[in-house]
Formats: sequence, structure tokens, C-alpha cells
Amino acid sequence: MKKEGLPRKQMLKSPMKVSGLFTQGNALSHYPYRIMWQWVPGSDYNEIAVAFSVGKRHYRRAPDRNRIKRLMREVYRKQQSAFLKHLAPQKPGTLQLVIVYTGKQIYPYRQLFDAWEQAWQKICSDLNVKSKGC
Repeated sequence: MKKEGLPRKQMLKSPMKVSGLFTQGNALSHYPYRIMWQWVPGSDYNEIAVAFSVGKRHYRRAPDRNRIKRLMREVYRKQQSAFLKHLAPQKPGTLQLVIVYTGKQIYPYRQLFDAWEQAWQKICSDLNVKSKGC
């Protein structure tokens, strides 16, 4: 696997798991993201399962929604390896994430990257992961 890849097996696709995150998972907001997450202990190693969503309410045109999801996937992909590296010695299990874009306009990549970095910080503090990269 590439160091910064986002393989299909990391995508959260199960409707039951996604709906479970919305009902039982933790939630945090950091504009322009709303993130639902849940830690599922059990496996011997760490992995992340993630889903991305953009609402039709603000973006009626599919090309706009697809562009935002593509930007979100790229931002996530660039930062996931550092997060997993710092999480590895602490807790084995799976982190399930649903990332919903709540912004009312399409922001540039750099702004989305900075917002996601701060959202990672909040997730790390909720998981009690103490390290430099997190």
C-alpha cells in the first residue's frame, strides 16, 4: 500500500454502520466540516473507515458535490498516515468516520486542509492521543 493512499477497503460503505454513527457515535463540528466518529476496539492493528458526504441542500449540481468530495478525500488522504502513526502504539481498533461538508461555498484546498488539521486535533484530544502530530 502506498504511504498516502486511500484504498477502497478504507471507505465506509455499510448503511448500517453509517446510520449507527449518526445515532450512537460522537460528533464534532469544525467549519466547514461536521464529523461523526466512533472508536471500535477489537482488531490487532489500527485502521480507519471513512465516508464523505456533501448535502444537496446547498449544492444542487452533482459536479459541485463531486468536486467538494474530491477535495475532502485529498485533504484526508494527505493527513491520515501521520494520524495512524501516532495512534498505532496507543489503541488497536478501527476508527469509523463520516465527514459531512457543511460549508455554503467551495473553499480552496489550503483552507480545507487547515480546517481538517484542526478537526484532527479535536479527534485526537477526544481519543486521548498525546503526540506531536496529533
